[in-house]
Amino acid sequence: MLAENDTTSICPKADSLTIVGPYHNMNLSARFPNIRTLTVLTIETLDLHKFRRLRHLITDNMELLPHLTPRIHTLTLINKNGIHLSSTIYSYVHHLIISKFFVNDPNTITAIQRYFPNLHSLDIQFVSNPTIFRDSLDILFDARQWPDFKLLRTNWVDEDFYHYHLIKIWLSDNTELKSRSDDFYAHCDGQSLTVWL
Repeated sequence: MLAENDTTSICPKADSLTIVGPYHNMNLSARFPNIRTLTVLTIETLDLHKFRRLRHLITDNMELLPHLTPRIHTLTLINKNGIHLSSTIYSYVHHLIISKFFVNDPNTITAIQRYFPNLHSLDIQFVSNPTIFRDSLDILFDARQWPDFKLLRTNWVDEDFYHYHLIKIWLSDNTELKSRSDDFYAHCDGQSLTVWL
């Protein structure tokens, strides 16, 4: 942690940084030249282009999204008020984690596919509605939309299904995975679901 009056220290060994308050005139990118993971929990905007080694952005500030750089391949959004994406396509983001937000409409998944067309992994939560859950899984597992998609982590919603050791069969019977020719692995413990394609 830096003191408020410290405007000159350089921390070349730091690879992660969390910003929770005002930071103007601190020249953070020069003072932390090797930051790979940046957490921004403030409403101020930040010039992300100056962080040359930045690969993972964690933020609750949706205003930062239009300023993402092609170097950022992992994005964690913390937002309980919904995902409000600009019209920008984030083709360089391969890993998306959305926390404190529950998908309550399959159209949210369609929007994520549109704005993040090259996702390899997604960590997301759903409201407790089996229909929304199944419809969203169908969209997620449609190989034509996301050919590079490989990993889904989510909560388990279907309360009528208790045979978690048979989850692979359930997914094959109830989602678009039935149309995929490649094998997949799935794990469900009754609270969370992980699918590797």
